[in-house]
Amino acid sequence: MKLIAIDMDDTLLNSQNIVTPAQNDFLIHLICEKGIKIVISTGRLVDGIKNLLSPELYELVYVIALNGSLILNNDKTIVKSDQITNKLFKELLTQFEDYKLDMSILDEFNYYRFSPQNNEFMDHEEKLNKTTIRYLDIEESKNTNILKSLIFYHPSERKKIENKVLESTIPGLRTIFTQPYLVEFLPIDTNKGTALEYLANYLDIDMKDTIAIGDGTNDIELMGRAGHAIAMGNAIEEVKNISDFVTLSNNKDGVKVGIERLLKGD
Repeated sequence: MKLIAIDMDDTLLNSQNIVTPAQNDFLIHLICEKGIKIVISTGRLVDGIKNLLSPELYELVYVIALNGSLILNNDKTIVKSDQITNKLFKELLTQFEDYKLDMSILDEFNYYRFSPQNNEFMDHEEKLNKTTIRYLDIEESKNTNILKSLIFYHPSERKKIENKVLESTIPGLRTIFTQPYLVEFLPIDTNKGTALEYLANYLDIDMKDTIAIGDGTNDIELMGRAGHAIAMGNAIEEVKNISDFVTLSNNKDGVKVGIERLLKGD
């Protein structure tokens, strides 16, 4: 195996939002001693990756952030970014006019909100990613590279939002419900799987020599395109059904256990 894509939340991170020392040291060993390339593949922004990995591990890994909208080399220069056009974002604002103050956008390295203050779910996002969501005047979004847009809502409004998304007709965008309190909007062909293919091609690695490890809905395309797929013990059934095998949970160093099993040819 030459390239391993690893999801973060509920995969590499345990329920305390920590990468255990055992897994940290194991991944560094794979990179430095085995020559295997590791890419962290997540819906998080770059801060949410950098601030939760050890400095030693972060400086070695490649990055697929924002659910595939951003790819970084291991020196953290930009390999590729997919952007929502101004026209598409204007359509999104029009169709979700009632929610514009609960909307956020992300460029390559920053997280913005249009409301003067955070709501409670934005506060949670800041803590989760150990970052700051900054105020941006909605008119300034025209001059911003928008790689992903979010709408925050109370979980009790989930069905209402789902219906609104189904009613909306913006052909150039795709939606993902990754948390109980938000929906994500991305460029239509952007996902972790297409990002992995792009990175593998960039690194001249055949997809048969790639591994994907994940647990959730936004990992399905990633695992479907990788040469080998490992589902976490805590993964949803849809992910388990498309995997080569199921490893232990994220609270039992399942990433390390799964990779070791695959590399041993078990």
